Amino acid sequence: MTSSTHKTPPLVLYGALRSGTTLMRLILHAHPDICCPGERDFMTDALRPVGNGLELDPGVLRESRIFLSSGLSMPQQTNGKDAFDSMLAEDRVRDEKPHHILVIHRRLENLLRLYPDIRIIHLVRDPRDVARSSIGMGWAGSTWFGIDHWIRTETNWDKNSAQLTEDQVFFLRYEDLLQTPTKTLTRLCAFVGVPYDPAMLTFSESSTYAPLDPKLSEQWRHKQTEGEVSDVEYKIGDMLTQRGYTPSGVNPRAPSLMRRLTLTMQDKVFVWRVRLKRFGLVDPVVGMVSRRIGLPSLGQSARARMREKQKKYLK
Repeated sequence: MTSSTHKTPPLVLYGALRSGTTLMRLILHAHPDICCPGERDFMTDALRPVGNGLELDPGVLRESRIFLSSGLSMPQQTNGKDAFDSMLAEDRVRDEKPHHILVIHRRLENLLRLYPDIRIIHLVRDPRDVARSSIGMGWAGSTWFGIDHWIRTETNWDKNSAQLTEDQVFFLRYEDLLQTPTKTLTRLCAFVGVPYDPAMLTFSESSTYAPLDPKLSEQWRHKQTEGEVSDVEYKIGDMLTQRGYTPSGVNPRAPSLMRRLTLTMQDKVFVWRVRLKRFGLVDPVVGMVSRRIGLPSLGQSARARMREKQKKYLK
């Protein structure tokens, strides 16, 4: 490994799930000078505030499907910074590329405590499309609930990004990537510190992802009802325009109490139907009961079996 690999600090690709972070990871990793190995939320999820610092919680790593499939070793350090750096160093050893980019969806506060000067690519996708995509993944039964994880990720950004300077952030809209890929990636590469390389757009040749298609922008316009769009725009409020998206023109109204109850029931039934179809009856129920009674060890085997089955639903 070159010494520059050791000295170059990591960058971060930060964005909500279903916002294009996996697609962007593949594009970045196709660059000859960029290593973007995959989702690394476990590196910050496993850190717990203790006093003025952070401490590693190994139990979080033992339950993380992505950590277990990453091939990384369990850190021996208890200090959060040391444990994070240990995982980062091992991650870097696998690739000679000088620039290393971590994909993170949450817990920005932990990352900034470790690296206050870190540079971040903030990837955002139209939340109306994110909500629709969440239903397709089986995570929610309606756009009302399908937008929740986007709200959590972007609220986490709003809460912590004031610590960052303009030079530390590259704001990237998913739709700009689809519409003007070469222009957008050229600007992004300049932020990373590398020249644009056309190889970035060959990602589809070595993955299950299709080439970039501008038609995938604003799918909500023809795939959602006015009521579904209204739900999303009401729930996210000003966050839509703050991220550069234009309101639909639909009147965003709060659902009535009866409709909220209906949406809640619809969501629970939908999500459980998906779980039962994918994992059967026993493992999801055992996992739920073990969490409810505060004995996660009871559901450890069930969760392990579900993690293994979940792999075939991931792209």
